[in-house]
Amino acid sequence: TPKREDLPYKVELWDQAKVSVDQVLAATANGSIGYAAFYAATREYPDRYVTLRHKNSVVSRWNGPERH
Repeated sequence: TPKREDLPYKVELWDQAKVSVDQVLAATANGSIGYAAFYAATREYPDRYVTLRHKNSVVSRWNGPERH
């Protein structure tokens, strides 16, 4: 089985304050699976901040923090 660091795509559910990650909902080596999990997470948690990360870069975000 792959180790966690071999799975560069992660779907993250953030806390209500959008300050820290509450939970990693999915981790995968495959970008298509990562995007599918990301879109599923946005439907499951429509009012929460959800990110799709590839290694150290956020490649997609839902309900991100407001820019001031």
